Amino acid sequence: GRSSTPQNVALVEQSLDCMEVDLASLESVRTFASKLTAKYPSIYALVCNAGVWVPMEEERKTGDGYEIHFGVNHLGHFALIKSVVDHMAKSKEECRVVLVSSGLLRSGKIDMDKQDFVYEGRKVEAAATEEGTSTSRTS
Repeated sequence: GRSSTPQNVALVEQSLDCMEVDLASLESVRTFASKLTAKYPSIYALVCNAGVWVPMEEERKTGDGYEIHFGVNHLGHFALIKSVVDHMAKSKEECRVVLVSSGLLRSGKIDMDKQDFVYEGRKVEAAATEEGTSTSRTS
């Protein structure tokens, strides 16, 4: 492995630049991408690590009317990548886009025939347990 001794470590002056983007708003994503590409002539890496989870019972939507999980976790990232990929391709260096997910993907279900997951999400229905109490479940 690599040694972390001082002679093998290059010190580089670094700065952190925070920029705001709301992945639940496609307009915010476009504005962010425009500011990002104007500010940085070269972008070598884009890491899409944001994600949202809210209970399906809340039936949350993005500002554009999409189901919140689909809108933020998929459309927001896609719109961001699409907005900056041509700018990244102009770089003289090799570039990459990294998409990160979580373990929640294992519990997701999409019924392409019966559900409008893009706008409505999964339906939540009451289900009786063996004890006769009511709980929520997703179909």
